[in-house]
Amino acid sequence: MPIMSPQDDRGDLDCQEALEVEFQAYAGVALLQLLEDAKSVGWPEAEARKAITRLIEVHISGVA
Repeated sequence: MPIMSPQDDRGDLDCQEALEVEFQAYAGVALLQLLEDAKSVGWPEAEARKAITRLIEVHISGVA
């Protein structure tokens, strides 16, 4: 299911909060799957977590 952008409801705090919760739910599932995939190919969990965190930081800093 695609994540909907706020569009016409940008000022509606309840809508914004709902969208944020929805985004976090989808992002959380994707990040957990990425962690499981990394572990399944032999990465230690701690190292996989560090790599995923770094990946997020790099991509977010490139967007801003």
